[in-house]
Amino acid sequence: MIGYFESKIFAQKLRANLNNYFKESNLPVEKDIIIENSDLIAVGSNKTIKNSIPVLVEYGYIYEPLFYDKEKRNINLSKAAYQTYISIKDLFLN
Repeated sequence: MIGYFESKIFAQKLRANLNNYFKESNLPVEKDIIIENSDLIAVGSNKTIKNSIPVLVEYGYIYEPLFYDKEKRNINLSKAAYQTYISIKDLFLN
């Protein structure tokens, strides 16, 4: 059964890839960046979702210029989406 360890590996790959383009949060509550908490993830009614790698990703805050500014938004969302794709690909191919 796929679960915690695969999710953590994926989260670590995604963090590394996103760090190529985005700064990590400096808020004390987010100091660990990868937060291990099953309460943050919807796992289905009575844990009915199986064979999945649940990860909740927060790319940034909507009020940050890289997402708020219309001229920057599309390019930054594209970068985030591509780094997510690369991370998924790395997870399954390596």
